[in-house]
Amino acid sequence: NAQNPDYGFGSIISHEKLRENLQKDQLKISATVTLYGKDKQESSNYSIGNVLEGHDATREVVENLWLAYQDKIFSDFTLISNDKKAFPCNKIVLASQSPVMQKMLNSGMKEAAKQKLEIKDYDSELLAAILEFMYKDKTHHY
Repeated sequence: NAQNPDYGFGSIISHEKLRENLQKDQLKISATVTLYGKDKQESSNYSIGNVLEGHDATREVVENLWLAYQDKIFSDFTLISNDKKAFPCNKIVLASQSPVMQKMLNSGMKEAAKQKLEIKDYDSELLAAILEFMYKDKTHHY
């Protein structure tokens, strides 16, 4: 509209200002959003603000990790005991529970590349107990 160059957008941004922000026929838009009220995230199926009373998400994650370990789901590393028993496991659990394993897995060591580590000091019973502790933060072995 020649009489009003800001027709339709006058209260937001002028056409002249809009043209100034065009770079290589691309418009970059940024916005600041301020939300007020109680923090509550929702989707059509679930509301984080309405978590079931007594629901322990951390315990559920631990239990699911343990089940995944037992079923060898998504195993991406193998520990081998001194009696040659293989324990397929998950690097994320090893690294999160042991700073030594985290450094080894992030290094260029051959074990990290081969995704396999022989532990010559531990037999299969002890290694099973250590892994159970790493996954569950407790063990039934004594």
